[in-house]
Amino acid sequence: MALPRSRDLHPQRTHELKLPTTLLPQVQVDSKNVADSLFLAAGDFSVAKDVYGWAPWLFFSCRGEKVGFLRSFATFASFLANKADLFPTVCSTLYSAGALTPRNKVSEEERQQREDAALPPKLRPINSGSLLAKTVLKAVLFVLSPSLHLPTW
Repeated sequence: MALPRSRDLHPQRTHELKLPTTLLPQVQVDSKNVADSLFLAAGDFSVAKDVYGWAPWLFFSCRGEKVGFLRSFATFASFLANKADLFPTVCSTLYSAGALTPRNKVSEEERQQREDAALPPKLRPINSGSLLAKTVLKAVLFVLSPSLHLPTW
């Protein structure tokens, strides 16, 4: 049985997307926290690359530099989080891009029963996301919950 295309797993929007209004001030992310999180994550070589081919372990060789790519990446991620209104909406589309992987929602037994009955599989799309998006999201979550430990991968 052929798998459905990834776009078939998402319902089509029927009308204009209306974003909620902001009720709280903009969260401010500290680039040092982002850099510290990336520093720790750079030591984990088991993390898979994202949709753009990036992984935290790519920073391993330069993670100890006080001035360098890792610090620049952390500063940029903080800037994205702190000044999101400065970026055109198309940037958020690129920023949130990921690779969709269909995953079975049911047990192996139920999957086999559905296949035997020639029913379509019950799949859920899993978005792998990008390193930049994950970095910013972890930094924002850390600001909102400072009692949690420094985010790790």
